[in-house]
Amino acid sequence: MVRTWMSALSLALVFTYSSVSAVEPDIELARERQQEALARAEQAEQARQDALAIAQEHAEEAAKARGEAQAWGELIESLQQVAQGQPTKRQNDVLSRIQAAVIAAWDIPEDADSDMKATAELRLTRDGRVEDATIISSNGSKSFNHSILGAFRGMERLYWLDELSDREFETHFKVIRIFFSPVGLR
Repeated sequence: MVRTWMSALSLALVFTYSSVSAVEPDIELARERQQEALARAEQAEQARQDALAIAQEHAEEAAKARGEAQAWGELIESLQQVAQGQPTKRQNDVLSRIQAAVIAAWDIPEDADSDMKATAELRLTRDGRVEDATIISSNGSKSFNHSILGAFRGMERLYWLDELSDREFETHFKVIRIFFSPVGLR
């Protein structure tokens, strides 16, 4: 009887051992499949990141193209206005800002009356400083003329002229003629 029991025990051990041996190839196969799945996941993630990078590049190119189209549209509009002899909106805006700077710096003489008028020529540097100013026509009042020239000397740098292109500055704003009258400014 002892023998039978021993043979049953050795049989059970053999059976258990052979069951483990049969499972080992399944574990290896599962590990291989896991590695393949991880590799596919990494490839998919890389493809997603590449697609995002390409989409970002396309978005940047589209934004740049929209900006260029807008700039060309503004140029066309400006050229049409210039061809018609009208200042552009941008030119009007810049001239208004220059006018405001001049008025802020101008101390109108006490003896100025509504008959006093003068036209001055203002020469600006590219960085927005006054290079020169002269009276080109006047009704002859020296104090009025001196107050105009004093306004130009007292102006702060027009730093925002840097926003203009060199061509636009040279063509429209390097030399400006300004009409002065004290009417409505007191």
